[in-house]
Amino acid sequence: MTSKKCPIALYFEADAYDIREKKLMGRQSAGNGFLRAIVNGMDAEKEYLLGYLSDERKSEVFEFLVHQINPDLEVRNTTFLNTAELKQAGVLYLPDPNLIDGALRRFRGSVTDFSISGVTHTTASHAAMGMIRGLATEPVMPWDALICTSQSVKNTVNTILDAEFDYLSWRLGVKAQPQICQTPVIPLGIHTKDFEFSEKQRSEARLNLGIEKHEIVFLFVGRLTTFMKAHVYPMYASLQAVAEQTGKKITLIECGWHENDHNRDVMHEALKETAPNVKHMQIEGRKTNLRLDCWAGADVFVSLSDNIQETFGLTPVEAMAASLPIIISDWNGYRELCSEGEEGFKIPTSMIDDTEKLALNYDITGQYGRYCATAANLTAIDVGHFVEKAKLLALDPELRKAMGAKGKQRAQAVYDWSVISCQYRTLWSELQNMRLAAIANPDKFPLNQGTPNVLPSRQSPTKLFAGYPTHYVTNTSQFTVVHDDAEERYKSLSKLRAFHLPPKAPPCPRH
Repeated sequence: MTSKKCPIALYFEADAYDIREKKLMGRQSAGNGFLRAIVNGMDAEKEYLLGYLSDERKSEVFEFLVHQINPDLEVRNTTFLNTAELKQAGVLYLPDPNLIDGALRRFRGSVTDFSISGVTHTTASHAAMGMIRGLATEPVMPWDALICTSQSVKNTVNTILDAEFDYLSWRLGVKAQPQICQTPVIPLGIHTKDFEFSEKQRSEARLNLGIEKHEIVFLFVGRLTTFMKAHVYPMYASLQAVAEQTGKKITLIECGWHENDHNRDVMHEALKETAPNVKHMQIEGRKTNLRLDCWAGADVFVSLSDNIQETFGLTPVEAMAASLPIIISDWNGYRELCSEGEEGFKIPTSMIDDTEKLALNYDITGQYGRYCATAANLTAIDVGHFVEKAKLLALDPELRKAMGAKGKQRAQAVYDWSVISCQYRTLWSELQNMRLAAIANPDKFPLNQGTPNVLPSRQSPTKLFAGYPTHYVTNTSQFTVVHDDAEERYKSLSKLRAFHLPPKAPPCPRH
């Protein structure tokens, strides 16, 4: 019988894949979709999936999530203390941009043991930027990859690395241009079939939501936070103007969840003040059946992101898959999602160009939320442009239908996981080929020459603290037994809890 092969090892933390979590975020939705794509693409008779875990106890959740997708697929696990099995897979996938921790563990063996593949989500925090900066100096290899979900993200990555190279050149006194990992642009994906609805389902969804036939429904899906996602004023004020200028009954559905009561109160106050003539509905977005009703029952999707922590925008892609025309801000990765006037409209944005004090304040206080919120307050959405485009869609059902059809085609052709997963597999194959070439021809890869077996700061306590003890015990040291009952005394003392370490799992990697 032919032994099974392992095409990929997944670093697993439930927070990255499990959409049952109360605090559902875009990266979890993306992670869950990725897991479905990988598992569905595997041959259960010939392949198995390897989980790379910080704690063996997490294997139950990993196996549960995998077997929900395919109960026949074999799941195996390994922990941080054992990277040998990762050689069988050849590639370790990380659901975040933290290539550094995986690279440091690999460094204990050989830098050519396996490739590491991570993916960006938000890049605005100091932690995320530190991970990107570390690509220049930590043992990350050319056969590794940090996948950028949009060209906008890649521009940010390049900006950080270019500045880091300049910093290293200043610090070392020589021109620094380290070899780094690959940074391909591969968007996030969705399972487009999840968003296909018949006319009957659309009618039933509107009935379930209490929406009348003549209402024009604009839909926003995602976390309901003015300060960390999208400021609500442009959407609220614009839809009020659309209601006034068209005479149509405009309904806004916000399908999501508030992070706290204060944020809920802030948004309700803004809605009451700026959109009194807009019918408003808030739907719990963490309940699948309610969320699907929103997708099926809406007429137009809107998301005016103005936050620097946004990098891609998964919900506009879901909207296109649901055959909805989209109105989105011309902002970061959002602008790459559709063609202007084809699948929807992109609303111009403006941002203050002098934000040095904002960066300094974040550097000093570490208040990430305030940093993002202030940057958002320094960003403007062209409300007049939004009103113009929203009116077109509110008044023209045929335009809505045509744009929705084009959006569905684009979602299927560009963003379905069947398409995206092929790009991942192609990338992983290329990384494998580069790694194997480095093994076969080490002379052509300078990084393989004189590679240390451990980082200077990760050496053994014996070396790092050589000046601490009076002397060392070695395999040539001699001992004298001074008590006749030494063995019995040892057995007795060894039972004392004072000589037993408390059970504790190895530390988890940082995110």
